[in-house]
Amino acid sequence: MSKEGMIRAIFSTASPFVRCLAAFVVCSISFSGWAETFEEIKEMAEQGVVEAQFALSRMYNDGDGVIQDLVKAHVWFNFAGANGMAVGGEMRDSLTKDRTSDQIAEAQKMAREMVEANPQLMGE
Repeated sequence: MSKEGMIRAIFSTASPFVRCLAAFVVCSISFSGWAETFEEIKEMAEQGVVEAQFALSRMYNDGDGVIQDLVKAHVWFNFAGANGMAVGGEMRDSLTKDRTSDQIAEAQKMAREMVEANPQLMGE
């Protein structure tokens, strides 16, 4: 099974809790190194795969395999929530209190620019 197939198989459950847990596991376990795993998850996230968007947001939020970036984490949590993963929106909302108004404004601007450049981010 390909790595993408493996990731999709992990996310195939209907339970939101298990999907969230699976996203965390994907962020915590390296298939063949963080750089390759990050790039694969990012590519899937950019194609509108909501589970990958959530996993990417966790990676940025926690600094797992990437340099921690709270603005990018906010952006990807927002995409995950907007694409139907309620826990993505909930995470964005709960973490908003830890972000500055400048970080939130930057995240919103970044998200708008990203969607203009790549509508697939919204599952289109």
